[in-house]
Amino acid sequence: RRCSDVSFMIRSSIASMLETPPAGHSDRIISMHFPLKNKQHTTFFSVYSSTLQTDPADKEKFCSDPCRLLQGTHIDDKVIILGDFNAKVGRDSETWKGVLGKHGVGNCNDNG
Repeated sequence: RRCSDVSFMIRSSIASMLETPPAGHSDRIISMHFPLKNKQHTTFFSVYSSTLQTDPADKEKFCSDPCRLLQGTHIDDKVIILGDFNAKVGRDSETWKGVLGKHGVGNCNDNG
């Protein structure tokens, strides 16, 4: 079975500010809780999405994992989700209004 990995690349000076080390939730999802000023925090998620060839049950599990993790994130945290979503959204800027500009390319795939 092929394995996926995700990670964060951060400067040593920033790493020393972390209160807890980044947490791996699966071979496709990792999170990092970063302190800001005034006792605020940002939670970063790095994800590597399932490909089109992935078993549908595994895809469904991958899609439910981020939702579950977001529910466990403190309500006052800023949340930033980074990663490779293996998605093509195509040129339909009307469907993706506010997300995709008028310069998309190609066609939408099942992950899009």
